[in-house]
This record gives sequence, structure tokens and C-alpha cells, in this order.
Amino acid sequence: MKDNEITITETLAEIEKHRTEYAIQREEEEEYVNHSYRDEQMLMQAIKDGNVNLVERLLQTPMAFPQAVEGSPRKNEEYMTAIWVGLVARAAIEAGIASRESFLVSDIFLKQIAGAMDARVYQAIRRRAALTYTGLVAEYRKTGKKRMYVGECKNYIAVNIFKRISSRDVAAELNLNVIYLERIFKEEEKITIGQYIQREKIKRAKNILKYSDRSLTEVGDYLGYSSQSHFGTAFKKETGMTPRQYRDAYHVTKY
Repeated sequence: MKDNEITITETLAEIEKHRTEYAIQREEEEEYVNHSYRDEQMLMQAIKDGNVNLVERLLQTPMAFPQAVEGSPRKNEEYMTAIWVGLVARAAIEAGIASRESFLVSDIFLKQIAGAMDARVYQAIRRRAALTYTGLVAEYRKTGKKRMYVGECKNYIAVNIFKRISSRDVAAELNLNVIYLERIFKEEEKITIGQYIQREKIKRAKNILKYSDRSLTEVGDYLGYSSQSHFGTAFKKETGMTPRQYRDAYHVTKY
């Protein structure tokens, strides 16, 4: 235990020695620009927010990196760029991007790093990596919000399935433009809101016809259809059968 304590103490002392020497060396280099942790955090937060405009603006001020490999500027650029790609990849993951997708993109940039030979190329890779991940986050947030709206739309329909409802009713409830809601709903579900409403109503109608003795007229009225004819037409379009045919084929007799 004592030996371990001595080893740790000596290691910390060695690190402190190198850190002091490094700080003095940096101060002596007139052209050295301090790599600000605060600036880095600001950029990473902009990536997590999917704020492409802010990231572009922050990237206009080049970040200086510590000299990890003495005497080899190119190798230093390579190492720092690889670290940078890892940082922005993890920032994107923290913002909600799937880790598998994030690491797949980082692999592409790491291959580019391996083939680069010039400092300007490394700088370009760092810029592309930051902007690419910011774009992914922005798209994820946009898509995530769309999915949320579609989910709320479906929940509203489920709660109000026994009423006469339309896409305009749903859009008004969600405080959204009806054209926008129709578009994102069809993108997600591959059918219109009106088609989804009819599908859900017919599902309920099938259960009522199968498990209850309510008349066909009552079933249509119960689900908010304007007439028996309207109900029959919608039911047949969805199932290929009339309500009567469906009941005769599937009605469960109570014992």
C-alpha cells in the first residue's frame, strides 16, 4: 500500500513538473493563442443545440491546440483533429443522435485524417466535422418534433374517435397549420390524417359489430358518421365487406 502511495505521489510530481515547463514554454511563444476551454464548451453547446449559424460563426475564429507532439506540427495537427472528431461526435450523441450513427460518421472523418498530409486539410476536416454533426442534430431535432406532433395527432384522434373529427379539428387542437400537419403526418404514416381517422373508426366499428348487438344504425351514429350510407361506404372501402356482412361472418354470440 505504501509503495503504491509513493508511486502515485511521484507520478503527480512528474506531471506537475511537465505542466510547469509546458506553461513556461507556451508563454515564451509569442504567436501562441491560448486554447480556451470556455470557447470549446460554447462551440460544443452550439453543436448540441443544432445551431448551424452559431457554429459557423464560432468556427471563423481558429482554435489553437496544445503542442502534443514536440517537433512535429503535422503529427500534432493529426492527433488534435482526431481528438476533435471524437469530441464533436460525442456532443452529437449527447444531443440525441444514435451512437451507432455518430460513430459511423466519425469513422469517415478518421479515414480522411489518416490520408491527410497538410495542416490546412486537418483544419478543413475539423470544420466539416463540426458542421456535419451540427446538421445531424438540427435534422434530428426537426424530425423529433415532427414525430411528437404526429404522436399528439394520433392521441387526439384516439380520444375523440367517437366524434366527427377532421384534420382541421386536430390542427386547431395542436395549434398547428393544417397543411403542415397533413404533410408531416403523411411523411411519417404514409397515409393522410383523414385516412387514418377512417381506419381507426372502422377498427372500432369492427369490434362493436363483432362483440355487441347494437344495430348497424347505432354503430354508425356512435362513431360520428353523418348517415348509414356514409358508414356503409367507409366500412366497405376499408374491409371489402358491408357492416351487415361483417357482422354475419364474425359476430360472437353471447351465452
